[in-house]
Amino acid sequence: RENISVHFLGATNSPAEALAASDILVNASVQPEPFGLSIVEAMMVGTVPVAANHGGPLETIHHGQNGLHFQASSSSDLCEQLYKLATEHTLLNSLSQSALETARNRFRAQRAIKQLENLHLKVLNS
Repeated sequence: RENISVHFLGATNSPAEALAASDILVNASVQPEPFGLSIVEAMMVGTVPVAANHGGPLETIHHGQNGLHFQASSSSDLCEQLYKLATEHTLLNSLSQSALETARNRFRAQRAIKQLENLHLKVLNS
């Protein structure tokens, strides 16, 4: 196998900058999360999310389309997914672009505002 450079960033006071400088975000939560905000934040800057196949990430990440899932609590499957991204640059670039498009289409502020306005109108007209 070839040498692959991996850096664990740890805590940071500039998470947006750290995400923008990263190719991959690993969300390795062992407890299912209802919504992974860090996943959406990563996608907003084109960073490819990799998360366990349970909880909220199943609604945000579509495996092989805009990120990857790994079998929850399986370090070997997580390693396999990361190795795939580190060695298949075309896949990494494709997922990065798709993650960015997904985030812009589904999670941008203007869309949320419009949905909230529509909900208010619906309630007022009831």
